[in-house]
Amino acid sequence: MHAFINVETCGHIYGPGGRGEIELDPAAKICGSETIVHSRELPGFVEDRANGSAGVTYESHRFSVHFLAFARGGAAVGDFCGVLVRVHHGAGWELWRGDDMLADALWRYGDDDRGLFKLCWYMIDAARAARGGGAHMEGERYRRAFVDGRLRKRKLPSRGAYRVWIDPERPAPTADSVIPAFG
Repeated sequence: MHAFINVETCGHIYGPGGRGEIELDPAAKICGSETIVHSRELPGFVEDRANGSAGVTYESHRFSVHFLAFARGGAAVGDFCGVLVRVHHGAGWELWRGDDMLADALWRYGDDDRGLFKLCWYMIDAARAARGGGAHMEGERYRRAFVDGRLRKRKLPSRGAYRVWIDPERPAPTADSVIPAFG
């Protein structure tokens, strides 16, 4: 299963004494023998009116795309194994991680920095919307189970935890399944 997940979100990072902003280091989120083999910086820009737009500014965001590969003996081996997309905006920093297929697709995107900038923005917005939609659907499922009396819990004292589950829905009775009362 392919994924594009948020691995870190934080506010602005300042240096000693609150002076100067420090960039979020993506190397801290690299796993095992991975190494950054190539990076692309995508600064914000102002889209001119010549392209038919209304002079939209994208200067509030700055993206960095870091391509990862496995390293053996300090040298990268083989194809990309993943990608890190770092974004800096008014609320701080975010770091997103994608798999090898996404890394290959972003690598083949070409030299269109503005297009890649907009694609990164879209991927992050789509991932947030999917996460929010999934949380809403799961919350609705638990609310419906509670109303129907199908939400169960059991205390597990030896583990110091609780187990919570939802019983399956029972089909509504039909005229054929109702047993007539004998009198």
